[in-house]
Amino acid sequence: MKFLESIARGFYDEYQGRIRELCFVFPNKRSALFFKKYLSEMVDKPLFSPHITTFKDLVLSLSVIREADRTQLLFDLYETYRELLPSGESFDDFLYWGEIIIGDFNDTDKYIANAKQLFSNVKELKQIESDYSFLSPSQLVAVKRFWEGFLAEGGSETKESFLKTWEILYPLYKAFNRKLESKGCAYEGAIYRKVATMDDIADMLSDYREVVFVGFNALNKCERDIMKKVQQAGIADFYWDYDREFIKDKENKASWFANENLSAFPSKREYGLAAVPLGKPTVNVIGAASLVMQAKIAGELLKGFPGSEESAVVLPDESLLMPLLGSVPPNIESINVTMGYPLSGTPLVSLVKMVAQMEWDERGIYFKKVLPLLNHSFIHKVAGEEAREVASRIKRENRVYVPGSYFDGSDVLSLLFSKAGGDDPQQELCDKLLKLLSMFALSNMSDKIEREFIFNIQNALTRIKGIIIPMNIKSFGRVLSMITE
Repeated sequence: MKFLESIARGFYDEYQGRIRELCFVFPNKRSALFFKKYLSEMVDKPLFSPHITTFKDLVLSLSVIREADRTQLLFDLYETYRELLPSGESFDDFLYWGEIIIGDFNDTDKYIANAKQLFSNVKELKQIESDYSFLSPSQLVAVKRFWEGFLAEGGSETKESFLKTWEILYPLYKAFNRKLESKGCAYEGAIYRKVATMDDIADMLSDYREVVFVGFNALNKCERDIMKKVQQAGIADFYWDYDREFIKDKENKASWFANENLSAFPSKREYGLAAVPLGKPTVNVIGAASLVMQAKIAGELLKGFPGSEESAVVLPDESLLMPLLGSVPPNIESINVTMGYPLSGTPLVSLVKMVAQMEWDERGIYFKKVLPLLNHSFIHKVAGEEAREVASRIKRENRVYVPGSYFDGSDVLSLLFSKAGGDDPQQELCDKLLKLLSMFALSNMSDKIEREFIFNIQNALTRIKGIIIPMNIKSFGRVLSMITE
């Protein structure tokens, strides 16, 4: 019997119809979905389902503030940064490491670290020795060695800029959180931290007879604190999907997390661990010359599987999703994509990016920018004949730069290759793309899935259009990719 199946069987046998009084918490939506499936297979009469949720959704339900999306976080962080350092870099230079800072702030709060000590001024090396008491001697040496290049006297302009940025990290952390709080939102780590420090968590969960945490592994500090408070209220139960041999193997350093979790959060019942069959899985290793070849080999292997939910393909890189979907054999009629279907990998987003990267000069548009657009599948759907005629003319006349007059015969092509001439090229580009997408949506050639893509990209462009922070075309494409992931 499988781990989740044994949990479902044990609680259903014990509670029967009263299982609706329980709350089951899982680390992700996939495990919650399979738990629902196993539970439904055991029910032979109508009953109310227990509350089945993920840990993140449970935390958000306990919070009075909403989670901000990544794009909003990035722009709010940049505005805060410029308030603290008006002479700082442009948004285009800030974009890359702005995402890194948000990730650092997120981890800081999830592990309830002392932000003031963590982001202390690196010029004060003795402060590292006194405040970083959580570092081992070898770790402290590594930290000193890392900062050595930045702390040399008479450093370069780049070093000075780095130090200025590092010095404002703690004020940036505080001001950024205040700005988000004033808007009634926060990033995920900040919400976790606020919930973990609440004293009335158990009261807010008092409607449930029990809150059952299932299938977790390495916990961050917030998760541990929240679980501990529910446990102290006497309404928590825990089940860990650990193999016995794995736990007993002291040479395996990862067993430390397993033993710590089992010790701090033991199970009340014998479901779960005792029901998991022992034994080692069979592993076959197949060499592949490239990532795409991995997808092709996976497609061949899938021909020998029945195609049920008992089979899974785990990808090392999300860029392999599209090649894998193209390699799925015909005998598998339906599949479940856990990672979602990324808009950034669709032909429509590639079209939007090509339009954003198109550049005019006094001679026209470089032909290598024009031909891919004329040959794009979406352009062929709405202006196929005109696009083919223009492409043939460019090749026939050996045009290096294509003038705007080549596109006068088609409304779609005239709009597609129109030249920006206003004071706000970012707004003009968004307007152009939104008009193009409307043409695609009104076309009878688009199917339901493509219209869904169009709708979501229209929403993304509308959000970018409302941003007053100037950015170059490269940053525009990157922000669009972030929104459409």
